[in-house]
Amino acid sequence: MELDVTNKRKIRITSMAVDIAVILLLSAVVVIILMVSSGKDRTLTYSVYPYLPDTEYYEGILEEEWEKLHPDISLEYVPYNCYKDGSPEGIDVIMFDSILERKFIEKGYIKPLNIDEFADTGDFFRFTLEPAAGYDNNYGVPVFLCCDLMIYDGDNKELSEAQNIFDLASSDSRLLISFASYGHHIYLLDAAVDKTQDPETIQHKEGLGNIDVSANEKALDGAAAPEYTDAAGNSLAGLYDSGTADGYFGYAETMRFLSKRIDTTEVKQISIDKQSNIPLFYCDLAGISADVPDDKNGLCMDLIRIMTDEEVMKRVSVKDGDPQYLMFPRSSFYDDMEKEYPMYAKLGKIAGNENNRLFRAYGSFMDERYGR
Repeated sequence: MELDVTNKRKIRITSMAVDIAVILLLSAVVVIILMVSSGKDRTLTYSVYPYLPDTEYYEGILEEEWEKLHPDISLEYVPYNCYKDGSPEGIDVIMFDSILERKFIEKGYIKPLNIDEFADTGDFFRFTLEPAAGYDNNYGVPVFLCCDLMIYDGDNKELSEAQNIFDLASSDSRLLISFASYGHHIYLLDAAVDKTQDPETIQHKEGLGNIDVSANEKALDGAAAPEYTDAAGNSLAGLYDSGTADGYFGYAETMRFLSKRIDTTEVKQISIDKQSNIPLFYCDLAGISADVPDDKNGLCMDLIRIMTDEEVMKRVSVKDGDPQYLMFPRSSFYDDMEKEYPMYAKLGKIAGNENNRLFRAYGSFMDERYGR
């Protein structure tokens, strides 16, 4: 009888131990689930434009500023190439070229934004805040500006007086133009805008086939030094700096490679037609991916505010004491930068032209031209 009581006691103790173990195991599972769930909520993912002069330098600045604002939320960089990578799934804030904006809207990649949430939009150039043709909403906030510039020796009379591509084709000056990245296609879209004097022309595929730009293409070939048309775009700056040519077509940031000729170099935009130039600007826009839950929009907007902060723009525009000659959509940026770097006064005048428009193409342009 005494033995039977002892055995029952042992059974009860064993049963209680099993119950406690099960409870502890379930508690651990709940804690793990909560930690994983919390981790998702405490992380913001982002991308930057992949062809900046130094993406890691820019990422470091963004993450440093983010840490000050949200030290309890992790900011995670995810590589994304807006030209090649398709849908930006899993990336909260993405940066993409304005030439692709219509494609991104039509594909449903990005959310509409309320641009009025930015208190200092008055400092942005007006053209950078205009929605795409046919849309009432903005789908991205302007971060970086870029345009095709003629960068040339200011002492060269022919290039100084040239107003369009036909002037350049008939000149004796040596000019470098690379078609390696986009062929003639981007320049011919620009030509269509100049020919029609309508920047919305290239935002709609219908009617583009009726615009004859064959003479413009011939003029482009006539203006370019033929042995360098397949050269990498950045290499043109070095060739110009070494005295190989009188000027070249390139983006402002390529001037960071100039050391010998920067003080005598001038910059301007020209028409790719005989009509007046309609100045077009590429713009790297920061947008919010369509699959981001609405309760995360506020965090996304906080990061976009950092991306577009004037002080952040100043920091990324100078590395190790050297100007990077990046262009930005805020007028006050140039007012401050030109005090130390005179070239920014010239770039600011170009960026501040009231006739400027964003370079946007019809939605399927990149897919058709480059098989993407």
